[in-house]
Amino acid sequence: MKGHAITIVVLLLALACYVADLTGPGLLLFFVGAALEIVFWLDAVQPSRRSAARALARIVPRR
Repeated sequence: MKGHAITIVVLLLALACYVADLTGPGLLLFFVGAALEIVFWLDAVQPSRRSAARALARIVPRR
């Protein structure tokens, strides 16, 4: 959730730049915010980096 708050702040800064007629920094901040959002979503949907043996050990019942 912290990542989304950072994205919202960056996009609000981009909007503030547009209002102040600073289109260059506003456009840069917009793309930075979009890139951050993509990175945060990719981090959220990628599977954990645990080893396959540990993952299988939890699935296979012990005797």
